[in-house]
Amino acid sequence: MGILVVGGSGFIGSHLCRILAERGEDVVSYDVSARPQGALLDAPENVRAKVKVVGGSVNDIPKLFRTIKDNKVEGLVYVAAVLLEADEMPTEALRVNVEGVANACEGARLFDLRRVVYFSSQGVYGARDVLEPVSENATLVPTAGMYQMTKYLAERLGQQYERQYGVSFVALRPSMVFGPGQRLYYPLNMIMAHAVARASFARPNGADHPIDYTYVKDCAEGAALAYKSEKIKSPAYNISSGRLTTNAQVAEVVKKLYPGFRAEMGSGLIGSPILWKLILTGPLNLELARRDLGYRPQYGVEGGIADYSSYLNAHPQELLQMTSALVHPGEDWK
Repeated sequence: MGILVVGGSGFIGSHLCRILAERGEDVVSYDVSARPQGALLDAPENVRAKVKVVGGSVNDIPKLFRTIKDNKVEGLVYVAAVLLEADEMPTEALRVNVEGVANACEGARLFDLRRVVYFSSQGVYGARDVLEPVSENATLVPTAGMYQMTKYLAERLGQQYERQYGVSFVALRPSMVFGPGQRLYYPLNMIMAHAVARASFARPNGADHPIDYTYVKDCAEGAALAYKSEKIKSPAYNISSGRLTTNAQVAEVVKKLYPGFRAEMGSGLIGSPILWKLILTGPLNLELARRDLGYRPQYGVEGGIADYSSYLNAHPQELLQMTSALVHPGEDWK
């Protein structure tokens, strides 16, 4: 009996596959990429041996169902998503982020799977005028873009499968996940990229811009806990560091790891949007995740940056890739 990770070759998915395999679970990675990627590439052989990689689309229903049946899958975690391209490719975002989840839930119904853990996003909360802690029962305002809307729709779809068909469905709402394998578009990544390249970092504003970051290993741990928990009492759980960290604070942490690194930012918030609208949201309240899942971030922001730095030092090729494009076009702030 194995755990199916849909999107297992991606950024978060590969870390989740590795964590599950390290704990002795048989894992099936189902992804459009038919070979191990990300965190699995440098995993020990005995860990990689626990992960079977199957190439396939979330919308190839016969192959998805055959993968579930042939591998005696007992449950699944859905990580696959169209993220940055969602606004430019809304139809594709709907296919992967909503229709794909429907296919996974239908597979869970037909094959009586133990649980579906779905990766949603803190983006469903929308922007907040007051940056107070945000709990799972807060009003959802997923109108910043197509990505946020598809996450909201998929949550509702999964909840309907649970109500109508008894499929155990739980959504996770992580916030700004960073770490090895992440593409370069968060302020934290930009600051780190300049530091590892021994380049100074300067921006006219944004020093006070607050973000609740989640280190990827904490994020994967949250999913592993949600899959195993026998105490699920909420349809959704926040997964993050649980606190806001400003760009200035990120820079100070990075300076300790890279002596001589210079970062100068003007005060205030980021002037123009980066990513897919960097919405301001308060820190995510982790009380329910602690109570029901036993989730407590082991790394947080400081520990995550330190671990990320150690990884980059041990992987020169990724270090080179990270510094070759310090800022992606259209993703900088002004």
